[in-house]
Amino acid sequence: MPRQNVEVSPTDETLADRLRALRMIGFTVLNFKVSGPDRDGQIERLAREVLPDVR
Repeated sequence: MPRQNVEVSPTDETLADRLRALRMIGFTVLNFKVSGPDRDGQIERLAREVLPDVR
């Protein structure tokens, strides 16, 4: 059976919670791989809706 790529995107709030948890355990740098049909839109959403809540 061929392997399928599946993308799962959590809500902005869930993603922010997960990123805050990483910061709490000591992460100081995070790299993001943004993909999908609306890559530019996803980058914009990450910068505008998620990262300000994590800082």
